Amino acid sequence: MNKYEKDEINSLPYKYRPMTLGSYIGYGILFSIPVVGLICILIFSFNSGSINRRSYARYWLFLTLLLIVIIGAIIAVIYFTGYWDLVMDYITDFINEYIPNFGN
Repeated sequence: MNKYEKDEINSLPYKYRPMTLGSYIGYGILFSIPVVGLICILIFSFNSGSINRRSYARYWLFLTLLLIVIIGAIIAVIYFTGYWDLVMDYITDFINEYIPNFGN
């Protein structure tokens, strides 16, 4: 990035400044933390601060909701097709075989 681009970015109000690569990585790590990340996603998604941060948080919110819907649909299909007990038996056998003393 040359001096002209840096000066132009610095002249923008905070609301319109682009996020850096480090910001994307940092917010990605923050949003990946289970409970704290979800709270931050919700706060940043509806915040009037940086437009880029708000858009990135909305992307993560959409991704999280999509993941919940997909996992819910898979669980519903397994449950309503009658394979729930088979899947639970498989998981129990796997835990008992590969993770000894898990329930003790």
